[in-house]
Amino acid sequence: EEPFPALWLRVAALRKLGRTSTAAQVLSGIAKENRKLYSKCEQQQIETMLLTLKNESSSSATSTLNAKALPTPAELQGHVVKAIRPDPKDSRLYMAVLPVAMSWWQETGGDLKEFSNALARTAISARSELAAVDAS
Repeated sequence: EEPFPALWLRVAALRKLGRTSTAAQVLSGIAKENRKLYSKCEQQQIETMLLTLKNESSSSATSTLNAKALPTPAELQGHVVKAIRPDPKDSRLYMAVLPVAMSWWQETGGDLKEFSNALARTAISARSELAAVDAS
């Protein structure tokens, strides 16, 4: 059993997001800050995990370059504008959909078709909810 599950959970989450080098930095920083709290066995486990993360980081450096980049704010706004048509950019619907756009980008893994469909579904739901608020 892992001696510090919360630490491993953070590292695993960062690894799953492809942020292996960030995971190594987090683990290294926590290990340095809390060195006196860990037994020799725990310190060895941390060192082993750090070595694994560093190896993963160097081997995945080239694949990270091929990963889908996050959209710029202007690109994200453009996707939202398309999703809320025919409503204008200064509408309440735009303001309702924009905050969740980046979450949908990450949720869909940057797949443009899935992302556009998710934003369109969000706009449809938000449009009906705003209409219900207006009617009450």
